[in-house]
Amino acid sequence: MLWIALLLSINDTLADIPSLEERKMAKVIALFNHKGGVSKTTTTFHIGAMLSKMGKMSCWSMLIHNVILPD
Repeated sequence: MLWIALLLSINDTLADIPSLEERKMAKVIALFNHKGGVSKTTTTFHIGAMLSKMGKMSCWSMLIHNVILPD
């Protein structure tokens, strides 16, 4: 139920964002958390899908930090 309430809240907020044709500027939505497994990727995917359904354009970028590479 928390996800439904969160998505409805985000949907209401995103509905107030004018289209790019109206603003001529991009809107940035950033999700950030140092901890892994907190649903950043899933939330980003759902926000992008909702924007697409609303007829908005979206560009996703995933920046991965603190990557540990093997020797």
